[in-house]
Amino acid sequence: MNKSVSLTLTDISKRYGQVTALKPMNLEVAPGELIALLGPSGCGKTTTLRIISGFETPDTGSVRIGTRDVTGLSPNMRDIGLMFQNYALFPHMTVAENVGFGLKMRGIAKAEAARRIETALDMVRMRNFGDRAISQLSGGQQQRIALARSLVVNPSVLLLDEPLGALDKKLREEMQFELRQLQRSFCITSILVTHDQEEALTMSDRVAVMGAGEIRQIGTPQDIYARPNSIFVSEFLGTSNIFSGKLRSGFFVADGVPALRIACTGEPDGPSSLVFRPEKLQITAAGKGQINARVRDVVFRGSQYTYELTVDGHEKPVIVYSQQSFDLPGDGVVGLDWSDAPVLLREVAE
Repeated sequence: MNKSVSLTLTDISKRYGQVTALKPMNLEVAPGELIALLGPSGCGKTTTLRIISGFETPDTGSVRIGTRDVTGLSPNMRDIGLMFQNYALFPHMTVAENVGFGLKMRGIAKAEAARRIETALDMVRMRNFGDRAISQLSGGQQQRIALARSLVVNPSVLLLDEPLGALDKKLREEMQFELRQLQRSFCITSILVTHDQEEALTMSDRVAVMGAGEIRQIGTPQDIYARPNSIFVSEFLGTSNIFSGKLRSGFFVADGVPALRIACTGEPDGPSSLVFRPEKLQITAAGKGQINARVRDVVFRGSQYTYELTVDGHEKPVIVYSQQSFDLPGDGVVGLDWSDAPVLLREVAE
């Protein structure tokens, strides 16, 4: 259905008065690739999407879709599909009329439009809903219609702006897989904007973590989760246990926790941080782990137990995920161990 093309952003930037919304930024999206722009509010991800779509003009730089420079073109001339969190469906139109709206604006003949509308509804498993009113649809069904409307025009690039944010958790998780399968099956070059870490990791080929108007790290979901390049990226991608300390003579020593001493070769001395993911830590008997800790609380979350521990000399609680519960000693003191090496970052906590 789709003609797969690349999307290239070259030195794009944007200021609003004295506020820098986007620093000069470069991004190359391969044909058929889905890249998630992930970050907190105000990081620049929505500004980036609006520049790609043509709703904002960059102060510097260019936007190319395939071989075309579209920087100066209006949104309707860019051959893009858009899907928003609120779906932006027309309540006075039927499902079929909503799906076919873009085709009508492009002057597609009625017979051809009807065929493409039917195909698009088939893709999202809504074939028999063409005559329904939008008000008769559930949130998940409206989401599918919004997707069908984006795909029916056969766009070169699909832009997804928090597309699942209005759905409940169960339906959102289901639609993450459905949307990803459709994107892959038609090999549509896509940009997903989200602040939901799980959504970005689940749906994308690569994740670009943004902060303060720039890309802080870009890579596969597995790579940036396991090997973040900064405290900011580590904390934004999920719960992190961070110990600040120093490298001295080939060893990392945590501030206030001298027992936390790990050999690190080939690193110059200086301030640094050690990052442990909660699922990489294991609770053992006191004295059997690499350091001791005290259990402050434990919560059962269905798929796992979440333990909150304190470590003498360390200000923040340490979080541990475990598939099993433990018989805790009366004083709550346990050992803390890890099998995989933690991530060493040459920076102190931000």
